[in-house]
Amino acid sequence: MDVPTQPNPETPQILSSILPQSSLCYSEDTKCLICDHLFSLLTNYPTLKPGTNTMIYKISRRSAFDIVQADGTIPMTYKAVTYHTPIVILLLESYPRHPPLVYLNPPPYLKIKHHHPYVSSSGLVTVPYLQNWIYPTSNLVDLALDLSLTFGREPPLFSNPNPNPNPTRGCIIMWRGWGRLEKDALFGLRGVLKQMDHS
Repeated sequence: MDVPTQPNPETPQILSSILPQSSLCYSEDTKCLICDHLFSLLTNYPTLKPGTNTMIYKISRRSAFDIVQADGTIPMTYKAVTYHTPIVILLLESYPRHPPLVYLNPPPYLKIKHHHPYVSSSGLVTVPYLQNWIYPTSNLVDLALDLSLTFGREPPLFSNPNPNPNPTRGCIIMWRGWGRLEKDALFGLRGVLKQMDHS
């Protein structure tokens, strides 16, 4: 697979088509910040692509809102070999005052390492950079760099000798109507909301 090394010249047009959407949960001022942050991220990491996702955040009424995400791969170097780690970065309603949610999104031939210090079994990433997020200095480019360096020291994925021919990861896997990504994001969002209540 060819890995892009140059920024996509269509990135500004892609962002300008995504961010004006009325279904997004952000204020207009926040949309401008997100556009700047994403442009910097995608310029430095052209293997990531912007898009949107729907977050469900209340079990009782199943309320939902649309958010922006960046997904693709980031490079990491382990024992002098460069690997490309598949991730999804979700910008919650409280971004950039609070950190994004980050997940690994491995294909079937890769598995998440058990008991990884910074990645849960479902792929939720909790590196110190996210835990120590400080607005307005923290940003997506530095986050991606931190992920790359952290995963280079502690690789989170390994080869799966028996890949499932019918993978059921992410939002495809359903549990009482909830996708795994939605379930984890719900609990991650609860933690963010608690932090907001105390800030």
